Amino acid sequence: MTGQAKRDTLAGRIGRTVLASLAKGHAGLCRGMAGVADRAETAPVALLVQILFALSFVFMAVPGIDLAVAGWFAGTQGGFPLQASPTLNLVRQLNQGLTLALLALAALSLLGAAADWPTRWLIRPYKALFLLAVYAVGPGIVVNLVLKNLFGRARPREITEFGGSLAFSGPWQFPGGCDGNCSFTSGEAASAAALLAVGLIVTRSWRPLVLAALALPAAAFSLNRIAFGGHFLSDVVLSWLIVAIAMLLIWPFFATAAASIDRSVAGTGATARQFVTACLGRLGRRTASP
Repeated sequence: MTGQAKRDTLAGRIGRTVLASLAKGHAGLCRGMAGVADRAETAPVALLVQILFALSFVFMAVPGIDLAVAGWFAGTQGGFPLQASPTLNLVRQLNQGLTLALLALAALSLLGAAADWPTRWLIRPYKALFLLAVYAVGPGIVVNLVLKNLFGRARPREITEFGGSLAFSGPWQFPGGCDGNCSFTSGEAASAAALLAVGLIVTRSWRPLVLAALALPAAAFSLNRIAFGGHFLSDVVLSWLIVAIAMLLIWPFFATAAASIDRSVAGTGATARQFVTACLGRLGRRTASP
């Protein structure tokens, strides 16, 4: 066999080996993705908890990620110039407005069901209570009441790296230098993530479309906080995961008890009216008596 033939044969073997390795790697990747997809369907909370722990470890082990991403928006003389942007402030107000509108719709739906109003444009009571519970537990209790006060993480615009006076601290690290309304985790990102709860109260056929339609503005609302120097990337990402976990833990309770919740709320209007009527009647009799 000539030298050229030997080289061609060797090249062929190497090529076949490389192709076989790539095929095995692709098959392994496909199996891995299939496994993740299966877990997302059968055990979504467990999967999200694992992702939360994994990303928390990454952000804690490599704090430069938070500093680098925040640095993209920092000014050359310190501070965060985009904080003064009228457009981005309008985006922030839109997030707050949508949150208030959704909570108002949920409250109005409960009131309408209790008062026996026409419910064509309202949502069912158990769905309304679910939305209120998501906001109360996720952005309300866990993020704003517990985490922000417990860890005291300074905001990007407050740390020395970007012209502030406080020291940088990573996620889940305490005590930080902040005394109140601190950075970890992001309350507005949590509220933006809670908008996705609407995707759980629509029918399954509409769920992917609704979630996709809400995900983009919710992501924009959350990233807006990084551009303002109000939060680090980890504050936003971990807020999303925390709210998603809370959402998926709360939903089964309301979904399985939907009929009984609806009946209970629907009956409160009549009960309240009877109580008020009885009280007014007693008051009228006392007033009329000599």
